[in-house]
Amino acid sequence: MGTLTVDKDLTYPFKLEFDGQKYFFLITETNNWTVLKSIGTITASRNLDKIWLMLNGIDEKYGINGYVFGPADNKEEANELIKQMLGFEKNS
Repeated sequence: MGTLTVDKDLTYPFKLEFDGQKYFFLITETNNWTVLKSIGTITASRNLDKIWLMLNGIDEKYGINGYVFGPADNKEEANELIKQMLGFEKNS
């Protein structure tokens, strides 16, 4: 359990759950009507050495529709590492 802080002003409490291959957490919020809404995900490798974030707050702040993956030097490397982490390729 912890708190993810992005760019010093976006914070998200989370608790990663292990599914046997990777850790995952669905970030949600509720509005005034208590309607639950997904606002992002955190996925981490078994060894916690690779992390993939999809956050609406980043999309809204920077006007992008994307994700953050680390460590990766470029988009292509990030895409390959995500496939490995999700089990679509060997070497995960």
